[in-house]
Amino acid sequence: MTDIICIQEPYAIGNKIVGLPQYYKVFASGEGRKTAAIVINNRQIDTLLINQRSDKDAVVLETKVDNTRIIIASSYFDINRPLDTDMQKIDATLAHAKGAGVIIAMDSNSRSTSWHDVITNRRGKILEEFLMSMKLHIINEESCYTTFRNSRGASNIDLTDTYNQALDIVREWVISDQESCPDHSILKYVLGNGTSRWTGVNTGVRYTVTKKDSEKFQVNLLQLMEQRFCGSNSEVGETEELDETLRLRVAKAPNMETIVEELHDVLASACSSSFKILRTKKASTHKSVPWWTEGLTVLRKKVNVQRRQYQRTRGNNNLRDERKSQYLATKSEYAATIKKEKTHRGRSYAIWLRQPIPGLKYTG
Repeated sequence: MTDIICIQEPYAIGNKIVGLPQYYKVFASGEGRKTAAIVINNRQIDTLLINQRSDKDAVVLETKVDNTRIIIASSYFDINRPLDTDMQKIDATLAHAKGAGVIIAMDSNSRSTSWHDVITNRRGKILEEFLMSMKLHIINEESCYTTFRNSRGASNIDLTDTYNQALDIVREWVISDQESCPDHSILKYVLGNGTSRWTGVNTGVRYTVTKKDSEKFQVNLLQLMEQRFCGSNSEVGETEELDETLRLRVAKAPNMETIVEELHDVLASACSSSFKILRTKKASTHKSVPWWTEGLTVLRKKVNVQRRQYQRTRGNNNLRDERKSQYLATKSEYAATIKKEKTHRGRSYAIWLRQPIPGLKYTG
């Protein structure tokens, strides 16, 4: 299962990103049509959206991997926009990191031999010099696949860059041979050592907090503190007396950790006696979008097979061109079928909504 997905040019209707399962947590920002997003598919990952560094073309999150603070950015560089605009955003993100590791997944719309393309264009030269000046490391490795391919050709325009401590965290970078339906390939890599990676996760008990329960918590906390530190079983007394008792206890304590543990126990008891425990349902890893069909599964497998046959054909240009045509035709059929199923399911749902419910009276 993929935990974090950086997307550029996500499928959207109007200004809303659609087509993703509801249990995915989607981060996007800015006004207008979003061209960048980050999707979290693991509820155990604690993430924080950096709003001041995010907009419709760039999404920046903060998390922890193996006790290391990491900034993850998904960026789209519009080919019709000067590179300076996007490079300034990268510069600001690195400044915000303040020593933390940074991972940037970008659709650069730039070509360079530095990331294993066959040519270096003007945009690629500018971006290449910028990455070197900012001490960003290009993680892309040479591959028999390319990051972008359509009927007009292929190129490597999608990059994975790291900064600072993130260089030691990213490993096993590959261009996947899995069919993605769009013209861009899926870039996959592992973060951390592969075990217990999300150390920033809050694995403790979570509570549902209301205003009424908060007032109850304050009363319970004072009462439990008095019982624990003053030896009193009576109702809540003067807080000044409790403060003085705690001050003396801390001043005379030979081990501060013992006091901290006692306070932690009191807080936990006060929470459990005041709030309801928040129970979260474990998301199923086998859920699918409602419009998916068995026919689409078969067609996706066919596209993957034809793609591999085409990409692995060497030394026979005629056969390679023939397989390329077959692959592109099947891929177009696959994309058109997905669009058809989405539209059909949406219309079916709309018709169902208009059906009258038996026994229910309508007035107009």
